[in-house]
Amino acid sequence: MARILVIDDDIDMCRAVRLILESKGHLVTLSDDGHRGWATARRQRPDLIVLDIMMPVMDGYGVLEILREDERTKHIPCVIISALRASEAEERARSLGAVGYVEKPFDWDDLIDTIEGALVAVA
Repeated sequence: MARILVIDDDIDMCRAVRLILESKGHLVTLSDDGHRGWATARRQRPDLIVLDIMMPVMDGYGVLEILREDERTKHIPCVIISALRASEAEERARSLGAVGYVEKPFDWDDLIDTIEGALVAVA
């Protein structure tokens, strides 16, 4: 069981991801914007973060940058879920430390496989 933080401004997407991850035995916390998500990550130090890029207040790139600069959070693996299809978006996310990138709309099995793979890699 892993502690996973989902940061996405689409609350329906957050809830759907939470249901799927909880069905796999994970403990899930939700956040609906980048700034609150970053604060939650600092406080809770989850095992993994599922992060959207396009969000109000602070986008996913900003969250990745701040997470990587903080000694308390720089080790937390992040899997990006985004509607951005440009290879530049994935390249930028990975250059900022993302360990996975899944395009929306996604196949649930692909998302689970990416998350589980990231968790195994850091175990």
